[in-house]
Amino acid sequence: MRILVVEDDRYLTEIIEHLLRREGHTIHLAKYGDQALEMSVLHAPHLVLVDLVPPSHEGLELCRRLHRICSAPIVVLSYSEREAEADRLATLGVVRVVNKPFTFGELMAAVQEVGLPEELAQDQNRFAGGYHVAPFTLDAQSLAVRLTGRATPVPLSPVEAKLLYCLMQRPGTVLSPDQVAGQIWRGAQPDPAALQTTFHYLQVKLEANPARPRYLQQASGGFIFLTGEAKALV
Repeated sequence: MRILVVEDDRYLTEIIEHLLRREGHTIHLAKYGDQALEMSVLHAPHLVLVDLVPPSHEGLELCRRLHRICSAPIVVLSYSEREAEADRLATLGVVRVVNKPFTFGELMAAVQEVGLPEELAQDQNRFAGGYHVAPFTLDAQSLAVRLTGRATPVPLSPVEAKLLYCLMQRPGTVLSPDQVAGQIWRGAQPDPAALQTTFHYLQVKLEANPARPRYLQQASGGFIFLTGEAKALV
């Protein structure tokens, strides 16, 4: 998995990075809130580890903004007993609290408990070779898109991948914000601003000219993917 670690303690950061890399994860580091937000867009992590009180942002607000941007599950690292606030934390995308000091076993248990998002894990089994609609091939396992003519895959956040998959399933069809949000958030209260932001990030990542998009466009108040016929690769 791609994991973003937001921690201001340099010694602890080095330990976490070493241990998680040893387990085969790709690690990105941020020391403060603004940098964490930028890196969540750039690297599209599958999981975010957040110190509850980083120096430039109040921790709960940072969790809210991270979850709104990339929809990745969040594991909080904290000295305080935050388990009592489980309901509030859950609304911010926090799925687990690991209290400091913690053991390597406790940290790895939290990471393994999260895993890939359920919907994308199911999609991974449905089309193991990738879901292809020219010029994009969405890999549900790595949460990345391969573009025809581009050598390097483009990493996506879980919510970006779900949005793209939703559009790829019905190419040439204008989908309303409610239709799209219903598939992405599945019963949770949709955030129109977050949906618009996510669509914009997809355009920036996948379009050669985001200002004049060729494939990912907005029309009649909805979203549309303009391309050819969808198929599952085998």
